[in-house]
Amino acid sequence: MPGSIRQKFFHYFSPPAQDLLRDLIYRQLWSSILISSFGAQITLLALPLTAAVLLQPAQPRWIFSS
Repeated sequence: MPGSIRQKFFHYFSPPAQDLLRDLIYRQLWSSILISSFGAQITLLALPLTAAVLLQPAQPRWIFSS
């Protein structure tokens, strides 16, 4: 009985025969674009935050001088 449930599951969720997800080159290209996009978004957020925390910009003294 478990074999039939497994077969039904894979039959229901497997892509059609002519689907692009069955093509290895397409999957590699799609995966590389996805990973690159995640890396770019992380860099876009993390780089300015890291610079702000590590550099700790000092306030100009001329603002507070009397």
